[in-house]
Amino acid sequence: MDNGMKTPKENKEQRAVLTWFRNRGYFIYAIPNHKGQREYDGAISGMPDLQVVLQGGKVIWIEMKRTKGGVLSDKQKLVHAHLRRLGHVVIVGLGGKDAVEQFKEMI
Repeated sequence: MDNGMKTPKENKEQRAVLTWFRNRGYFIYAIPNHKGQREYDGAISGMPDLQVVLQGGKVIWIEMKRTKGGVLSDKQKLVHAHLRRLGHVVIVGLGGKDAVEQFKEMI
């Protein structure tokens, strides 16, 4: 049922996630991987949006998607699968609240 509210944009959700983590002392940063960047400049298409660096060398990757209509691209699926094969955790958050809840379940 449509309540007349628009689904928040991905970047707004991402800013909320960054704020949540930083307010709790986590080291988190965005992966700048914009369209137009070239691979020979170091860009890798499909990389998750955020990385959380934890103690002991552990990192958690977060891919932000809109709560409605957010889907992974084929390149994102490949990169996420590669990261997981290497033993990394990749969260796909359908909105900021979902991303934070998945993180809380992991720690």
